[in-house]
Amino acid sequence: MEDSRLKQRLAGLSATFTTAQARQALLSPRDLASLVAAGEIDALSRGAYRRADAPAKCQEAVG
Repeated sequence: MEDSRLKQRLAGLSATFTTAQARQALLSPRDLASLVAAGEIDALSRGAYRRADAPAKCQEAVG
Protein backbone atom coordinates (compact mmCIF):
# COMPACT_ATOMS: atom_id res chain seq x y z
CA MET A 1 0.00 0.00 0.00
CA GLU A 2 2.98 2.30 0.38
CA ASP A 3 3.25 2.57 -3.42
CA SER A 4 -0.35 3.72 -3.80
CA ARG A 5 0.15 6.34 -1.07
CA LEU A 6 3.17 7.76 -2.89
CA LYS A 7 1.39 7.78 -6.25
CA GLN A 8 -1.63 9.51 -4.73
CA ARG A 9 0.55 12.26 -3.26
CA LEU A 10 2.54 12.54 -6.48
CA ALA A 11 -0.69 13.01 -8.46
CA GLY A 12 -1.40 16.17 -6.47
CA LEU A 13 1.77 17.86 -7.74
CA SER A 14 2.24 19.74 -10.99
CA ALA A 15 4.19 18.12 -13.85
CA THR A 16 7.39 19.75 -12.61
CA PHE A 17 7.96 20.43 -8.94
CA THR A 18 10.56 21.24 -6.34
CA THR A 19 11.63 19.40 -3.21
CA ALA A 20 9.82 22.06 -1.16
CA GLN A 21 6.58 21.44 -3.07
CA ALA A 22 7.00 17.69 -2.59
CA ARG A 23 7.43 18.21 1.15
CA GLN A 24 4.19 20.24 1.21
CA ALA A 25 2.55 17.20 -0.43
CA LEU A 26 3.96 15.07 2.43
CA LEU A 27 6.64 13.38 0.30
CA SER A 28 9.92 12.87 2.15
CA PRO A 29 13.39 12.87 0.57
CA ARG A 30 13.31 9.07 0.94
CA ASP A 31 9.97 8.99 -0.92
CA LEU A 32 11.47 11.07 -3.73
CA ALA A 33 14.46 8.72 -3.97
CA SER A 34 12.09 5.74 -4.17
CA LEU A 35 10.03 7.42 -6.88
CA VAL A 36 13.17 8.20 -8.90
CA ALA A 37 14.39 4.60 -8.55
CA ALA A 38 10.98 3.30 -9.64
CA GLY A 39 10.95 5.57 -12.69
CA GLU A 40 7.88 7.48 -11.50
CA ILE A 41 9.74 10.82 -11.50
CA ASP A 42 12.88 12.21 -13.14
CA ALA A 43 15.40 14.36 -11.29
CA LEU A 44 15.97 17.42 -13.50
CA SER A 45 18.54 19.10 -11.26
CA ARG A 46 19.17 19.43 -7.57
CA GLY A 47 15.78 20.00 -5.96
CA ALA A 48 13.79 19.91 -9.22
CA TYR A 49 11.77 16.96 -10.48
CA ARG A 50 9.36 16.05 -13.25
CA ARG A 51 6.68 13.39 -13.16
CA ALA A 52 7.46 10.60 -15.63
CA ASP A 53 3.94 10.88 -17.05
CA ALA A 54 4.47 14.56 -17.92
CA PRO A 55 4.67 15.48 -21.61
CA ALA A 56 8.22 15.30 -22.96
CA LYS A 57 8.17 18.98 -23.92
CA CYS A 58 6.67 20.22 -20.68
CA GLN A 59 7.59 23.91 -20.45
CA GLU A 60 5.92 24.46 -17.09
CA ALA A 61 7.99 26.67 -14.76
CA VAL A 62 9.17 25.15 -11.51
CA GLY A 63 8.35 27.09 -8.40
